[in-house]
Amino acid sequence: MPAAFRRVIALVDWNSQIRNCKALSIEDMERQASTTLTMTARAIGRALTALEEGTRYRVSLRLYHGWRKGFEETDRKRAATAAIAAADFATLSTSATVVIEDNVGFGDLLLDALPRREVGKPSVHLPGTYRRAERRAGFEEKMVDTAIAADLLSIARSDPDSVVMVVAEDTDLVPPLFTAEAWMSASGGRAFLLRAGHGGRSLALDDMALKGNWHGRVRTAA
Repeated sequence: MPAAFRRVIALVDWNSQIRNCKALSIEDMERQASTTLTMTARAIGRALTALEEGTRYRVSLRLYHGWRKGFEETDRKRAATAAIAAADFATLSTSATVVIEDNVGFGDLLLDALPRREVGKPSVHLPGTYRRAERRAGFEEKMVDTAIAADLLSIARSDPDSVVMVVAEDTDLVPPLFTAEAWMSASGGRAFLLRAGHGGRSLALDDMALKGNWHGRVRTAA
């Protein structure tokens, strides 16, 4: 009888994945989103396959970005929603032991905040995550890293025997990862950082950081 699937929640910094997938040059936003979704899902699948031979994983994705100008969805949010609706989730992972689920969540609605903190229609916890920059031209993301951190710690508390994977480049997410790892360790859960970069060499990341190529194999490295 095959082993049961292990639950994985992947918290994905969407902006860094567009760059990792080399999708910035794709002008059509829905095609850019589809490329990013597919390549990121496959990178996650390769990383999980490399972790432990024979273990089967079922992965839920949550995507974090500056999804809203005020209450209005950005073009990137609409493109990501369309790409998810059009995706064939059965083929997103190339590994037989990794299943990518189609219940993709967005980080503007937090996992563990009170419903009375929701605003707008449809309601979210975090409007205004894409706004005009205060000290330079253009727009900037707000509350994205802290939303990832909040959901990461929520998962560590409520689902401590699962695997949580932060898919991001920013070492600002290392402190909540260390805390999540400590909270989950007694229940057999694991916390990982999947990234393409090499930052944080002075940190004791050891087997927490999965260093990989979005176009090829993934190996464990600090």
